Amino acid sequence: MSLPVWIDNLVAYSLQIATLVAVGTLLAYLFRMRVPRITLGYWQVLLLMCVFIFAFQGWRHPVYSLPVAQVAVSSVVATMEADIPPPPASFIPSSELIGWVLVVGMLGRLLWLCIGLLRLQSFRRNAQVLHGEGSLVRDMQSLTKTRSLVLVSDATDTPVTFGAQAPVIILPSRFGEMIEAHKRAVLCHELLHIRRRDWLFILGEETVRAVFWFHPAIWWVLSRIRLSREQAVDHEVVCLCGNRQPYLDSLLEFARNQRRSQAIPAPLFLKENHLVQRVALLLKEASMSRSRLFCSLSAMLVLLIGTVKLAAGWFPLTGEPIIQEHVSGFSGNVVPQRILAAKTDAKVLPPAVRLLPVAKSQPVMTAENVTPALPVETAAPVQQSPIPIGREPIRVGGGIQESKLIYRVDPVYPELAKRARITGRVVMAVTVNEDGLVTDVRVTNGHPLLAEAAISAVRQWRYSPTLLNGAPVPVMTTVTCVFNIRGDNDVVLQMDEYGSLTALPPGDMNALMQKMALGGTAVVNILSSTPIRVAERAVQDLIQKGVQKLEMGGAYAFYNGRLFYTGAPARPPQILPNTEVLQALLNSSPKDSRGLSMIQYNLYINEVGEILGIQRIAGPDNPAIEHELMRTRVLSPAFLGADPVPFVYALNMTM
Repeated sequence: MSLPVWIDNLVAYSLQIATLVAVGTLLAYLFRMRVPRITLGYWQVLLLMCVFIFAFQGWRHPVYSLPVAQVAVSSVVATMEADIPPPPASFIPSSELIGWVLVVGMLGRLLWLCIGLLRLQSFRRNAQVLHGEGSLVRDMQSLTKTRSLVLVSDATDTPVTFGAQAPVIILPSRFGEMIEAHKRAVLCHELLHIRRRDWLFILGEETVRAVFWFHPAIWWVLSRIRLSREQAVDHEVVCLCGNRQPYLDSLLEFARNQRRSQAIPAPLFLKENHLVQRVALLLKEASMSRSRLFCSLSAMLVLLIGTVKLAAGWFPLTGEPIIQEHVSGFSGNVVPQRILAAKTDAKVLPPAVRLLPVAKSQPVMTAENVTPALPVETAAPVQQSPIPIGREPIRVGGGIQESKLIYRVDPVYPELAKRARITGRVVMAVTVNEDGLVTDVRVTNGHPLLAEAAISAVRQWRYSPTLLNGAPVPVMTTVTCVFNIRGDNDVVLQMDEYGSLTALPPGDMNALMQKMALGGTAVVNILSSTPIRVAERAVQDLIQKGVQKLEMGGAYAFYNGRLFYTGAPARPPQILPNTEVLQALLNSSPKDSRGLSMIQYNLYINEVGEILGIQRIAGPDNPAIEHELMRTRVLSPAFLGADPVPFVYALNMTM
């Protein structure tokens, strides 16, 4: 089972972040960035680059080529020597499970942040005003040019600062036992946090931690930011107080008496295991000249931008796929595309399968709306070469060729067929020349009273030329015209890509719904750009409103209460039917007027590769054939972009 694109992008995004953080950490070490405020800004910029790295790169848009033609030069079909065992089972978590794990982890971290905010409020409610230190507090507020409410509490072992509009400093109860110099240093430290509005930055950083809870590189950068912030405040305290030793002594005193960790979103006087780094930087008195600082920062910025480009190239993000059509032709020995893909993919088809030549009179199996399963003569290497122009037309799928239709004339319902209440499909083999003109129409199945009207209409159709290696080529395709006598209560609806329904011709939807509820048929034409989940919800809404009869048009088919894609732009499934058994059953089937045996079935395959049902379109009613088709092995389901989707596989066999 394939994981959807968003998981692949999340993995690539995480690897890009890990690469950027690894290089950024190495640069900080190599360039010896020890100026606290510069180091803090550097790590904050690195965090922003990690979060928004997706905006600094071009997204890869995979191109899915839809082969619209293959040509067979031999009527020999591929057979299998032995049954193919199913691929080994492997446990891949579903996308829903991975998504839920990520969401639950993020919500858990956000809940932890909310609990921390509640603890801060609890500290504030239970704290008391600091008495006897009014003059000291006023002196330090005047020195830092910052005002704040100062409280004392037994609930914390270290000073805590929080609040935006009305900031608060909560000191531990033993603050009154400290000497005067230590008190001045502690108060100066906390007031500087308020002046710098560090609490707001911490809330933003903790939100980033909650979103990227699963990424250790983000946690590492946040830890560096927290350390650099405290080092920057340490440096300012020493500059304001003019004496380093009392401040160092206060750090060591709180380190000796801190007994419990504080899981709260607020700047703490002593946090995590930062004591050694903070003391070491205070003792070194690190400084850098302006020229060296400018050169170092410029070089680091250039290297980080280069790392972003490299990471984007190594682990690209995937955008919406681009669907392209191409015509592929072969001369010489031809290997069917589906069987060739299975043969060369070790995960799908083991090397025990090989192709064997059989009698030349056996049938050729094709799929109408996908690349035909073409015959092979031997299992020799395939040599691809263009088809000479002017030779036999190449065959394309009906669903793909329909996308090239530029002028269409609807068939006129014959009056005699109307009076006789004759309905049904007319299936025709149509040849289109290099200019897109219909040159030949041959009916392969359909009522004689309907055939002439269908032929007359299709002969007027015009197609855009089909190109092979840049040159137009003639093609042969299959066209199906449906003749159906609409009742008075039947309604034709058009569904857009958002699931909205409009009547054709326009009318009052409430009145039309009443007509359909009285036994009318809702003929719903759905655009190929409509997501299948959106279309399913809209169809189910029609059923809930009382519509009892549904017919699908456009890019979807309706079967047993579910929608299935019918063709482009979906990539069709890979199937491996038992051709030997089907050929034998087809040999025993009745022949038509031309001495041919033909069957046409729709296989309804869900998104996990299971055949949910089959529907006979043309040919004799043979339960043995239907039973064998239900046993057809599906090597992989259909895909729309990178997501598996349910699909209608049109299968033709002619003998």
